[in-house]
Amino acid sequence: CTYSNEKGLICVLPDNTITSNTVENGLPHNQVRCIAFSPDGTAVAGTNDGIALIKDVEVVKTFTAKDGIKNSLIQNFLVLHHRFNFLPLFPY
Repeated sequence: CTYSNEKGLICVLPDNTITSNTVENGLPHNQVRCIAFSPDGTAVAGTNDGIALIKDVEVVKTFTAKDGIKNSLIQNFLVLHHRFNFLPLFPY
């Protein structure tokens, strides 16, 4: 994850290729605060402006204030390991 320098989410692939997800290819914001993984390998990234679901290095879905998140600054996730439910821990 990158919080400073606005570089988005940087990933090193198995062939050592480096790629990144930024607002240019779908992230809600370039400052990524946290990340969790679902059992199917989907990355769930919390950003300064919402949540992004990333599958096979592509942003496939986002959740932002436009989708009803009242505080879209996502700083943490609570992951329940018996099944994957990500619960953002919103600052109140």
